[in-house]
Amino acid sequence: MDSSSSESWFLPHLASSAVRLFLLAYDALTLPVTLLAYRPWRRRAVDDKVRARVVEEGEGYVTVEAYPRECQTRDEVG
Repeated sequence: MDSSSSESWFLPHLASSAVRLFLLAYDALTLPVTLLAYRPWRRRAVDDKVRARVVEEGEGYVTVEAYPRECQTRDEVG
């Protein structure tokens, strides 16, 4: 049996494992920075905010009224 062919799987496996280990370390180090930069908890609070209320509901229709939007820039200009 040829020793070079039986051990040919070792180098690709080692290289693949090294890349996977590097990416795992990179993810672990950059996750806190990414969380602080994007602040997903604020985005979720904005997405969960109630934006309208039901005014009238009948058979086959629903009338809603939007709450006024809060915009600091528009309030400063206007």
